Amino acid sequence: MPKTFTLKQLEVYKGEDDAERHEGKVVFAVRDAKNAANATKYNVYDVTKYLEDHPGGDDIMKENSGMDASDEFWDIGHSEQAMDDMKQYIIGQLSDEDCAALKEKASSGGAGGSGSMLPILVLVLLVAACGAAFVYT
Repeated sequence: MPKTFTLKQLEVYKGEDDAERHEGKVVFAVRDAKNAANATKYNVYDVTKYLEDHPGGDDIMKENSGMDASDEFWDIGHSEQAMDDMKQYIIGQLSDEDCAALKEKASSGGAGGSGSMLPILVLVLLVAACGAAFVYT
């Protein structure tokens, strides 16, 4: 049975500097689905041994250590394959209470939802393209 963590327990792993984090480890939680409403669990990962191999560098992982890094993980465009590859780093899961709180926060429009600015970006680009077409035709 996997170890259960609370968000409070993850906080000991916060800090970009190795000396700030508990045992210098990089540990964070990521939900198992891009959309928080579809998440069934939040796995907790210790990616300390993966830092040097991470294609995006170790800074982003260190910045998100000690917290729910779901939005950062999914918004950057990680694939389901990346999630599958991460299985070897699972050290536990977030408590049911914290999972429910994160899902509630996401459904009420707080952080932890899809986090995507894509719809706004598309709208802005569409308006800009229409304006450019109007001006230049």
